[in-house]
Amino acid sequence: MTTSIVDFMSNAQESLFDKLHGEYEAHYDDRFSQAYRIALVLSEIAQLIDANVKSAGAILEIASGTGVNLTIPKHLVEDDRKFEWWGNDLSTEMQKSFAVRHSQNHLIRGDITCLNISAPRTFSVIFVLGGMHHMTKNFDALFENISKLLAVDGMLIFVEPNKWFLNSVRRLWYKLDRRFDAENEAAIDPFSLFETYGSSFELHSLRFFGGPGFFVINNSMILRIPKVVKKILTKILIRFDLLYSRFQSKYVLPAFICVWKRKDGLRVPTPN
Repeated sequence: MTTSIVDFMSNAQESLFDKLHGEYEAHYDDRFSQAYRIALVLSEIAQLIDANVKSAGAILEIASGTGVNLTIPKHLVEDDRKFEWWGNDLSTEMQKSFAVRHSQNHLIRGDITCLNISAPRTFSVIFVLGGMHHMTKNFDALFENISKLLAVDGMLIFVEPNKWFLNSVRRLWYKLDRRFDAENEAAIDPFSLFETYGSSFELHSLRFFGGPGFFVINNSMILRIPKVVKKILTKILIRFDLLYSRFQSKYVLPAFICVWKRKDGLRVPTPN
């Protein structure tokens, strides 16, 4: 029996993230990394949910990991009780942590790039925080599943590393660091992504962001930054990154938050 590329990728990445689970939770889930993400992106995501989902609906985070990112907008929206909060992850260890924070009945288990994945409902908002760049070899299946899961007029929000920022350095880094799956991971160009997969969406917004804090605080696991350093630098680097992010250039900011709004059948011109 031949193993598909999707199955191979799923198995390799599931093993990698199961192995990194402890480190991941220690770094990405600590209060310093949470504070950074709240200030730079998660508050904005909560505002988008409040502004665009007027009635009861469901929110799905793809590649939700331990579920901590889903917890934050849940607490920031005006009324979290009118929403169902769902997660998705392929790592069994991440799924266990998610079930501690959220209902295990609201968890889509498995690789979102597998074509047979299903859910009992559609979602008003789907968001992804740093998950898409792990799936670049199978974007066709990813966006096919998103099209099945996202309601008409629903919103897709994704936060990813920016391909236009020092990409040759990033590619070398991915190859040298055991914490990366260099075969499947790559930074993303939001413009070409929209050109390829955005035919049924309006480009609602695109904002580049980041600075030293994106690496030192948010990606402390990758840089092996100890918690004592994060404690000292978090407030300073959040302020710096917020100011630095006002210079909206794709060449100097390491990440982006992009929002697509689904409008089936509408072809939107490619952004310049």
